[in-house]
This record gives sequence, C-alpha cells and structure tokens, in this order.
Amino acid sequence: MRRLEIGFFYSLVKPCASADECFRNWDIVKMPRHLLDADFEKIPLSIPQKDVNDFLSELWDVFAETIGRVSCQHSYIKKSNEVFEYNICWASNELPFIAELSFFNHTAKGLIFVLLETLDFESRLHDPEYHQVIKNAIIRCSKRRFGIADKQPSGYMSVPVRSENTLSGSYLFEFSGILLIKTDEADFNMVFPVFNSNSYELTFETQTASVNLAAILSLLTQNLFTVNEFVEWKFMENSDYYELVSNAKFNGKYFPDSGLIFDDEKVSSESVRYIGNDPQARKEIIEKGDCIVNGELRIPERTDILIDIVGKNYRLQQASRRFHEGLMFRNQTKRTSSSIYYAAYELVAYVAAVEACLDTETQKTEVACPSCGATVYKEDRKISEKFRQFVEKNTESNQVLISAFKDLYNDRSMFVHTGINLHTLYSLRPNRPLILRGKRYQSELPNYYYNIHEYTGFLLRRYFYRQLVCEINDLD
Repeated sequence: MRRLEIGFFYSLVKPCASADECFRNWDIVKMPRHLLDADFEKIPLSIPQKDVNDFLSELWDVFAETIGRVSCQHSYIKKSNEVFEYNICWASNELPFIAELSFFNHTAKGLIFVLLETLDFESRLHDPEYHQVIKNAIIRCSKRRFGIADKQPSGYMSVPVRSENTLSGSYLFEFSGILLIKTDEADFNMVFPVFNSNSYELTFETQTASVNLAAILSLLTQNLFTVNEFVEWKFMENSDYYELVSNAKFNGKYFPDSGLIFDDEKVSSESVRYIGNDPQARKEIIEKGDCIVNGELRIPERTDILIDIVGKNYRLQQASRRFHEGLMFRNQTKRTSSSIYYAAYELVAYVAAVEACLDTETQKTEVACPSCGATVYKEDRKISEKFRQFVEKNTESNQVLISAFKDLYNDRSMFVHTGINLHTLYSLRPNRPLILRGKRYQSELPNYYYNIHEYTGFLLRRYFYRQLVCEINDLD
C-alpha cells in the first residue's frame, strides 16, 4: 500500500446537534488539500442498528469481488451524542483510485447516510467511473435483507476442546445444531454452524463462538472447558456435517437439572409454573462433581435450549464469559508468590459476571441541594444496590450466600479502587498468633474464597434457568 498524502476528516470543535447539522458542518478544518474542492455525494441509507455490521461485512465482500481488495485506513469520530462518523480512506497500489467514504451511524437508528468521493490516484481529480461502481455496490447491498432467522450456515467448524473430566459420550444438540464429539479421555471436538465465508470474518466468528460455547458449558456444569488453540480448527462443508450426524453415535448421558427449572405439577393460580418442594424436582448443580457420574461428566438436560437463549442475549453471553474467565484464573492460582495473585483477578471476574446480568441504565433520584435545599435530580446507576438485590432474589435470601457476596463485592471494590492485596502468603504461621485487622484477621485468601466459584456458578445458573422459564411461559 502506498503512503498517501491524505488524512481523515475532522468536524468542528462544537458538537453537532443533529445528523443534518453534521452534514452541513462537514467541510471543516484539516481537510486534505486535494479534497478542498471535492464534491462529496450524500447517499441515503436506512440500515437498522442491529444490521450495521452485517451490512458493512457484506459490502466489503462485494467491493473485494467486483472492484478489488479493500485496503484502507479507518477512523470512528463522534459527531454528536447520537451520531458517529465511520470514515474510510480506501487506497491501494493495486487500484487506480482513492475513495473516501464516511458512514454516519446513529446509535439508535443505524446507518442513515454515507458521503462518497472517488478520485483518480494520479490526477487527484474526480473519477466518475469508479465513483459510480462504488455507489452501485452500496445501493445494492443496502437493499439486501440481513439478520434473517432461517439463514443457512456456510459450513461448520470443528474446534478441539479440553475438559477436566471425560464426557460420558458424544452429544447432538438438535435445536442449535451443535455437536460434542468425544475423542480422547478428557478432550472432545465441538462442532457448530458458521455463517461467514470470508476467511478473516470466519476466524473472528469461530473464535467468538467457540469461546462463548466453552463458557456456557463451563457455567452449566461447573466444570472448566477450554478451547485448545494448539490444534488446528477444521472447516466442514454442510454435506460433511450431515454425514457426521448420520454416522456418529450420540450416546452421551444427561444430568437432570429439574431443580433449576420447575416442577410441572406445581402451577400457581395465575397459571405460572414454579418450583415445588419435591426433593426429586430440586436436583441442583453446585459443585463440579454434581455432574460427574461413574467418573464421567454428564451434560445438563436443558443445555441445548439454554445455548440458544444465551446466544440471543449479549448480557448473558458476557456473564458466562466472565465466569469462565474466573474459573481459568482459579485454575492458575497456586500457593506460590508467582501465582497466588491470580486469585484477586478471579474474584473481580465473578463480580463482573454478576454485574453483566444487571440493568445498568441510570435512574433519576430526588435529592436536596446542599446549598439551597431545593429538590434536584441526580442520575445514578445504583450498581451496588442492584447487585445486592440480584443476589438476594436468586439465592432465595440465603444468608450464607448473601454474606459471602457482600464480602466479595467489598473486597473487589477495595482491590480495584485502592490496589490493596486480597492475599497474603504465609500469613497463617504455625504456633503463632493470628494477625488481626480490625473486623477480620489476616488470612492467605479471603475466607469465602474456597467456595465462591461454586456460589457464583449456582447464582448465575439460577438466573439463567429463570430466563428459560420466561421463554417457556411466552411460548405458552
């Protein structure tokens, strides 16, 4: 790629009040000299926010197929509180033009228009031929449908996964189209659909999907699953996937997870199902050994539908990812000076996992002005209060768990806001007194540490399974 005497566009220091004002103010400062007299064309768009990235990915594919490889510089500039400008300088020594595109992205409405100018590389004059080709590609892509529910996969990826325990067999999750194919004693291949064909997009999709699936499996079973990045991931054609489904033996056994859902025979006067008191209906997963039967790990019965629900909910995905990271930190924590510090980051991950489930929108609270006493409104997210309420609701006000999570939250805040250690190696000394610290004594790790991963997993599973109840009730 040639080094170009070309820069990005910058708006006035004063923010724009609207998208139209952003356009009017766009002739602005620090514009490259050869673009001062350029005539940018405004092309209207109406791409919903949920389809923005699919549209851009599709457009880049069309550019590559019909014009040439998209080699560009990017910038993303705030134009107002709601409007951001995604600016692209597209130039390559393989192409005879320079194209400047600025997509205006509204945080609620999506892409609302694009500004386009195309210049001949040598003369720096308007290039009508390539300008029209690029414009046609943008218009053509804008008319396509994105996010179609019945979109067919471009293929399937087979990714090796490591487990702490051997699977009881291979599994077929019919609802999500995911396979767990047992291989070695503690390893298996996770096969899942992918929807991109571009190699870079496919790598990103595979990485994201595989870690998300490993995370949700870790949360549902309380057993750590990790993607094996040292073994090659394999792409499977659709025909190869269907052949595998036809020939493989799916003999994996399931663990009953009724205790985290409901007892069908218990129905309230409002026709809402709820958990009864029948011990057989209250089987719960707390320790990682709860899913282990005869030395083999069994997958919870409702894993398939829960994978689908989490896949549609970004916050649930993030909650399972943070919990998964907490387990990975725990796996690295040892009673040595070189690794005990992982414990603090593990505890931060558990708090983050819970906070990912919370409503973090600001709320207006009435307060008295300290100067004049007049009533004013203060915006506050009240995260700590929402955290407390979340724990209380999803543990059925269990005082042991409430106390543990209170200590966890306080310790996390102390660590991230003050930097004070959450560990002190060898502080418990044989035949010596305890080191007293006011309300507590000094210990190597917080007292709740040895069970907090189980408490957090239990808390999150209760919340996740309640989303399943809501989904079933909606279907009813």
